[in-house]
Amino acid sequence: MDEIDVAAVRERVLSRFLAAWPERDVTDDAIASSLAVAVEDGSDGPMLWISLLGGRTGFGFDGSQAGATSAADEMVTLLAENAEGDRWIAGEGWREYHP
Repeated sequence: MDEIDVAAVRERVLSRFLAAWPERDVTDDAIASSLAVAVEDGSDGPMLWISLLGGRTGFGFDGSQAGATSAADEMVTLLAENAEGDRWIAGEGWREYHP
């Protein structure tokens, strides 16, 4: 596995996550402080792990910087969609549809 610039991947995840979730009601600082990115060489190969807002998601990649970046990009969209879904549930936004 190549040496992965985890700090660069983290910054990319942060900027893309904030852009992908414009409706958020969580502060940018809270998001940034909860974000952690790690790379582990597991038994099935390299894994990119993103911890964000209390959750942790992993994604396999090819062990290269480009692969880590690509995996992060794929994960950001899903993380933003999940965060928005959680916001509606936790924020009781469902009441707008079920008065």
